Amino acid sequence: MAHEIIEKSANPEELVLIGIRSRGVHRHAAWRERFDEICKFSPPVAVIDVTGYRDDRAHEQGLPPVGAFEIQATVDDKTVVLIAT
Repeated sequence: MAHEIIEKSANPEELVLIGIRSRGVHRHAAWRERFDEICKFSPPVAVIDVTGYRDDRAHEQGLPPVGAFEIQATVDDKTVVLIAT
């Protein structure tokens, strides 16, 4: 999959990988390593937590509040790849 993303991207250095908590976080770390192997560049990574936005769990009591986004990179004018599994 990393190969396909790099091939379809006009400029791989303009990519930002965002993992959706929780399994997407583990996957984006592996993808980052793969990008480094392929094109000698590690794109910035970020994490988002969508638990508070899930409509399939709206009936449950005690859902945690919406978590803060952990984005240390700008996404303006970037190609953002959301990773969820």
